[in-house]
Amino acid sequence: NHHLTQSVGRAMFIMYHCTSIIVLLNMLIAMMSHSFQTINDHADLEWKFHRTKLWMAHFDEGSSLSPPFNIIITPKAMYYFFFCLINTCRCLLGKYTYTKSRNRATIRRPGYSRKRNQMDNNHDDDANKKPLTYADIIQRLVARFIHQTKKDMKMDGVNEDDLLEIKQDISSLRYRKFSTYSNTSLIASNCILRCKL
Repeated sequence: NHHLTQSVGRAMFIMYHCTSIIVLLNMLIAMMSHSFQTINDHADLEWKFHRTKLWMAHFDEGSSLSPPFNIIITPKAMYYFFFCLINTCRCLLGKYTYTKSRNRATIRRPGYSRKRNQMDNNHDDDANKKPLTYADIIQRLVARFIHQTKKDMKMDGVNEDDLLEIKQDISSLRYRKFSTYSNTSLIASNCILRCKL
């Protein structure tokens, strides 16, 4: 007996789902378009970033050959394998304990390791200093980017300071013109009075 009500309910439910799917697809398309436009606007910056990331992968610890040649076993890979094997055997025998070493730079300058050890000792003594986190680094990079962008905008052309300066110049010019006009009208009225006498 409620076939009409059930049919209308099902139709409304189907229409609701179709409408929500269409809205969500439009939102997805808009977000993808916005992301693509942002990347396209900063294509040069993105290219430089990914190129540098690829270059830095070659300086990383581990494989130092480019992808076609990294399947060949290198002496460095053999050294790391035997070093890890010896340390594992020492650890199992109880003669060696793994220490959590700091991330060290892969490109070292002469005398860098001594300076690094001295700096590490100084940092260990200073308990108040907190280590840099990923969020701190990102925050500093964003602040530097915003500062650079503002600096570039100031160099580009007219900004608020220039407009305020022009406004002040116009008001001072208007004041000077008004004062010279009042002075000339006062002089003119004095001349008229003298002429009448």
